[in-house]
Amino acid sequence: MGSEYQLYQMWNTQLSDLFNWNRPEHRKVLTWLMVAIFIGKDICLDRLGLYLPREAKPESIGQQFRRWLKNDAIDARMIYDPVARQIVRRMRCRRLRIQIDRVQIKRRQNVLMMSVRYRKRAVPLAWLCLPYGYGQIHFLHWQALLDYLETLLEAEQSVVILADREFGSVDRLRYVKRKNWQYAIRLKGNVWFYDPIWKQPFEWLPLQAIAPVRGTRYALTAIKITKSDLFKTHLACAMAVGSDEPWFIATNLPQPIQALKEYARRFGCEELFSDLKKRGFNWEDSMIRDPQRFSR
Repeated sequence: MGSEYQLYQMWNTQLSDLFNWNRPEHRKVLTWLMVAIFIGKDICLDRLGLYLPREAKPESIGQQFRRWLKNDAIDARMIYDPVARQIVRRMRCRRLRIQIDRVQIKRRQNVLMMSVRYRKRAVPLAWLCLPYGYGQIHFLHWQALLDYLETLLEAEQSVVILADREFGSVDRLRYVKRKNWQYAIRLKGNVWFYDPIWKQPFEWLPLQAIAPVRGTRYALTAIKITKSDLFKTHLACAMAVGSDEPWFIATNLPQPIQALKEYARRFGCEELFSDLKKRGFNWEDSMIRDPQRFSR
């Protein structure tokens, strides 16, 4: 028996255990789709049939996969949700480091990804595929991901949200805080702040005005950011040797300086995106333009 059939049998059994499939043929098509992507390291539907030991022509297999991707009768959430729950349940650490980031696939797709850190890598938990024209991720998208994350957690698990400066807005920080989670989220240098501990005269400054010297780091506690929100947060600042980009990390960790170490752990998602785009899954070869189909 070839490795393709062994993979098919193993994954078909695992998928059948996820939930009660109304149409077993839907599960079988998905299983063959997974096998083809894994064996071929390719997601071009027209080529996937070339990697399968099936009598049907590759063109026919590609059409079968297309019908599955656009079939509204298939509830993709019911397939992925049990997998995400297993990932979270099997994490040995009680503190989950959740990374949220966005990747663009050429001029076709905009993917907002939520992943959990595991052994210096990022394991996907949930994602939203949006049209390419979305220049910024709206707060409602952020809210949807965090609300879903909350449903996955075990009672004893805590969360640290790690995100880049694209997500460094007060409404997002406030929403994480509302869930009693911790965060280490980078802010842009043009964010205005003031430190109530400083002596008078009272003065607002942009964060870039207090950029640390290269090779140094420091933390401020209980500062206020943005003149309109007066949001209270801690701040960890650092500038690497040889870098022109200071880090300004908003955090509610008890030891604010630790936010620098936590934020650095975010870069596992960069490796994940490289794998998805180039090294293995070759997202950029996909010609699918419909966000919902690409999400599947």
